[in-house]
Amino acid sequence: MMPQYQEGDRFHTTFTLDPLTDRELDILRLLADGLSNQEIANQLVLALSTVKWYAKQVYSKLGVNNRSHAVARARSLGMLDDKPTVQPPSTHSPRNNLPAQISSFVGRQRESTEVVHLLKNSRLLLLTGPAGSGKTRLALRIATEVLPHFQDGVYFVPLAAVTVVDNILWAIAEHIGFQFHARGEPLDQLQKYFSDKTMLLILDNFEHLISGAELVAKILQAASDVTVLVTSRERLHLYGEVNYAISGLTLPETRRSIEALQSESVELFVQRAQSVVPTLKLDAEQLYHVVRICRLVEGMPLGIELAATWVDVLSPQEIADEIVQSLDILEAERRNVQQSQNSLRAAFDRSWNLLDETQQVAFRRLSV
Repeated sequence: MMPQYQEGDRFHTTFTLDPLTDRELDILRLLADGLSNQEIANQLVLALSTVKWYAKQVYSKLGVNNRSHAVARARSLGMLDDKPTVQPPSTHSPRNNLPAQISSFVGRQRESTEVVHLLKNSRLLLLTGPAGSGKTRLALRIATEVLPHFQDGVYFVPLAAVTVVDNILWAIAEHIGFQFHARGEPLDQLQKYFSDKTMLLILDNFEHLISGAELVAKILQAASDVTVLVTSRERLHLYGEVNYAISGLTLPETRRSIEALQSESVELFVQRAQSVVPTLKLDAEQLYHVVRICRLVEGMPLGIELAATWVDVLSPQEIADEIVQSLDILEAERRNVQQSQNSLRAAFDRSWNLLDETQQVAFRRLSV
């Protein structure tokens, strides 16, 4: 336990201080400058909830419980001495092809912080998790956080539509803007291109191309400053890979209204439901059934989002009752997303089709 610091305390107890991340230091300096949480959010281009979460992390690491004690503690430790004022993000960001997100990003503050830390110390990082767990959205969120650290750019390479392992190279080349020459092996050309680059590649939806994982290893061997972030439903099983498994969003431990609204899963449902019915307000009874919905889909973002699309025709209780009867209700008609993102069954089917016959037989027997 971190000892609680009292302002004016003359005792100097020796203890191990968990180091603050760069972002936490940014937040701390702005707190010391007297900025409100909203002002910090505006300056750093962050969500207000994200700023509050970082502030709590700072308090915890410093062993305090409010901002004035945090600032006093930081000054006593020399953490604010000779530190430049935090500047807003530069408008001259490294090149990237990151797709702009239409909907808000909810939760995952802990995962975001941990993955950013892992990226600083590993060159091949996997985000693995079941269908609908939000691996792609988390990867894109991470990409915007680390963008300034890769001077030659951050590039997103969607692989869901790639069906042949040999086409992975061509997909990468297409999304980084590289053109192959008529002479020479494509892999050799791509390795040479990457050899002097400081770049992050995000290879999204790799699970159906596992047999081509060696290509990733060859790129990393040829380019010492290239980092690869892979999203996949299973590991690549390459030497040196670091696996970060994600599951559902946090669920409320109880059904009390205040606690429920503060959980990531309920927050996501409310936000998506209000995009369907902007005037939607939930009373205690309805919130109880929203918690039921989130628990039934185990906090999986895709399940929550699909359930929320029904709030204009069904009550939260009716949605929850339908889920208990069948997963068929968890589908929607959204033209601008893949079919596997429009139906929970379709998402599961994609995973099922990746299994060989022996594995499918085993699962059928287990289901009985």
